[in-house]
Amino acid sequence: MNEAREITNRLAPEHLTVDAASDLDWVQNAGSVFVGRWSAQPMGDYISGPNHTLPTGGMARVRGGLSVNDFVKLITVQEYTANGIRSLGPPAALLAEAEGLIGHAEAIRARIEKRRTRG
Repeated sequence: MNEAREITNRLAPEHLTVDAASDLDWVQNAGSVFVGRWSAQPMGDYISGPNHTLPTGGMARVRGGLSVNDFVKLITVQEYTANGIRSLGPPAALLAEAEGLIGHAEAIRARIEKRRTRG
């Protein structure tokens, strides 16, 4: 049983039918999961499912089916304080240098220097 579960997760099927809700504990990779004998996969395509667009070819290892989240624009926002750049800037600059992004490292260091001179 464990080997079958491992293989199933490795295959990352587009559709997966399991016997009971307790089986969801081992499912890690599937586009859409159908629980129980009455949960026909086409019902997910046309009635209960989020859509008919699911990851094929094992792509369920890296993403689920198309959803409203695919049409939402996400904007990340970051704000550092002077103390934050002072404490977190040096390791960030080292990482930037390790990637060969010297300009990134210098942008960080310039702010650290401003912090030192302005207090």
